[in-house]
Amino acid sequence: MITDLLAATILGLLVAGAGVAARFAWQRTVAGFVVAALLGAEVVLLGLLFVGLASTVFVAEPWLDVALRPLFIPVLGLLLAAGAVGGLSWLLSRIHGDTRRSGAAALLGLGLVLAVGTLALGIRLDQQEPPPTAEGERRLTEYPRQVPALTLPRGFVLREVVPPQTLRNPTAFVRSPDGTLYVATADGIVALSDTDGDGTLDLLRPFAPEVSPAFGLAVFQDALYAASAGSLLRLRDTDGDGRADSTEALVEGLPHFVYAFHSNNGLTFGPDGKPYMTVGGTSDHGPEEHRWGGTILRIEPDGTEAAVHARGFRNPYDLAFCPDGRLFATDNGPDQLDAELLYRPADEVNLVQAGADYGYPDFYGYPPPWSQSEAPVALLPLSSAATGITCHSGASFPPTYRHNLFVTLWGSLAIPEETGKKVVRVTLEEQAGQTVGKVSDFLTELDHPIDVVEDTDGSLLILDHGRGLIYQVSYAAEG
Repeated sequence: MITDLLAATILGLLVAGAGVAARFAWQRTVAGFVVAALLGAEVVLLGLLFVGLASTVFVAEPWLDVALRPLFIPVLGLLLAAGAVGGLSWLLSRIHGDTRRSGAAALLGLGLVLAVGTLALGIRLDQQEPPPTAEGERRLTEYPRQVPALTLPRGFVLREVVPPQTLRNPTAFVRSPDGTLYVATADGIVALSDTDGDGTLDLLRPFAPEVSPAFGLAVFQDALYAASAGSLLRLRDTDGDGRADSTEALVEGLPHFVYAFHSNNGLTFGPDGKPYMTVGGTSDHGPEEHRWGGTILRIEPDGTEAAVHARGFRNPYDLAFCPDGRLFATDNGPDQLDAELLYRPADEVNLVQAGADYGYPDFYGYPPPWSQSEAPVALLPLSSAATGITCHSGASFPPTYRHNLFVTLWGSLAIPEETGKKVVRVTLEEQAGQTVGKVSDFLTELDHPIDVVEDTDGSLLILDHGRGLIYQVSYAAEG
């Protein structure tokens, strides 16, 4: 609101300044032309300041903070000079009884008013001025921002953690123990941090700009692990400057985009301290010819061994452990119809068990009783592109949300009907010795949500690939 008022005020000052400049140019005196030149320069500089403020209001790009702040002193100096000349001219014209010059000089006295206004603006900007940033870093201002969320269950609140389009095509994120939020983007891996301790992310800096694409991130001990383009990478910042300076490829040669949008994707560490990673299949619905295609791998932390933990997935995008040790994963159903595939099966949520097979490329959805394939816990809308998944601990949410799954549905690329573009909740229960999930909408009307994690305070963080931002969902007790 304050920024909007400042922008509107400066626009009004532009009009007033132009009028005063025109008045003195019309006087056709040397003093008139000098004053008009001063006020003309003032109009130009105020115009630039207005562009800077408008950029923060309308397109969320703080150009003023970066490039236009030095213009404040020249503007203030010109206004003070114009006001001083105007005041002296007014005094002399009153002494000599020249009412026309007196009126014109009075108009010029507006420069003093403008100077005071500009001084107030400068004080406001100085209060907001962030410390200098290093190359590639960017300050984030005026966030988080609460936004309407009519589709959330009662009692929940939605906020934007960073401004829209702050992140270019983000694909995955993870919070580290020190509070840094690492995000994989089209510009590499960036780090978001809170530098002043007020609980909000205010600084974006490049961490590993050379690592792109990355579809899964995990933090373990002193390193950031990334699932990237057929490899598992371990990244370290050994000198403490906030940027990765050590990159090790622990696993290589995984299938990457052999079939469109299928790669090594989700990544998490299990209770055993080992990384688990999903690997997409190399075809839409078979045959599968790569030994690691359509699997979930269990890997030694140093990369010395990678073994298939479970197989039979078409494109498992993400996976998450619950606090009780159970592992769940999303899987995307096939969508290319032909003589071998006469219908489009639904996407799935699976309870992943060591050594089990989940059907691909032979079965999808609920397999026949005579097969050796495991059935999914829940079916999701077909072609909704199930992506991120997290198992909520129950902290800060009502008790009924304990150990619920939250799944992001990116949205369909294969069918004309619009599906996905939301976060669904999967409540789990035991029926006849089987874990069964009930799916319900949690947050809708998103663009392309791609990842979801539980934050340290128990809130949900949701990464929107399409809008380039991060949402936070928290619970506020009703009453």
